[in-house]
Amino acid sequence: MKFEEAKIGKNGQIISINDLLQLSQNNTVLLDVLRHDLYCPVCGGAKLALYLNVSSPFLKTKNGEKHLDTCILKQPQMTQKECEDFLKTAEPETIEHQMEKLLLLLSNHSQNTNTSPTQNNTNTANTNNRGNKRIPHKRIDRPLNNDDYDVIKYFYGNVNIRFETVDKYGYSRMNIFSTDNSKIYCSIKITNNVYLHLDRSYIIEQDNVDFVYLGKISRFNNRNYSTAIKSYCILINH
Repeated sequence: MKFEEAKIGKNGQIISINDLLQLSQNNTVLLDVLRHDLYCPVCGGAKLALYLNVSSPFLKTKNGEKHLDTCILKQPQMTQKECEDFLKTAEPETIEHQMEKLLLLLSNHSQNTNTSPTQNNTNTANTNNRGNKRIPHKRIDRPLNNDDYDVIKYFYGNVNIRFETVDKYGYSRMNIFSTDNSKIYCSIKITNNVYLHLDRSYIIEQDNVDFVYLGKISRFNNRNYSTAIKSYCILINH
């Protein structure tokens, strides 16, 4: 299994593959120290190897290393049918709680969350555990691969949020940007009916927030979109 973040030390802070890539360009001395002290971001039990000299850098469990028995990453992933059934049948509060847990776990935060009050195109939630299976997750601030499109996943990362009204078609978009606004990672469609019920304090420009989105992302005209009828999102401010 590939990882896109790690703990520095068994009980240390979380560092993302993006941060490690920056160190490879700006501080190779520190990177050389850290790369021997990277562990599973969830359990901290297994040491990870860092692979930077590839087209899509990643971390991977070192040979012979074992995750703790309680590590959720040891659980098999849900099938897409199981993910769809989970979205259809789980209580919104259950999904929200699971998404919060995932985001806090992978971003090392302990603050309160800012969440959308809707149940459809934007909502709140955390990691999944149903029948000892988990929904797969993927950093949205890393390049998406073919197997990341049109499937239900947790997409998460550190982002800027911008809202856009599309009057011609009668809906709005939540646009997910890089923290320097140079890249748009995804546009999430929000119907007017849902938009009208969102808390006004939520529909504002938000910078440098940790973000989790549970749903599908599709590719169209070299841009990522989500138009899922039922999906969820949660934000945590720094």
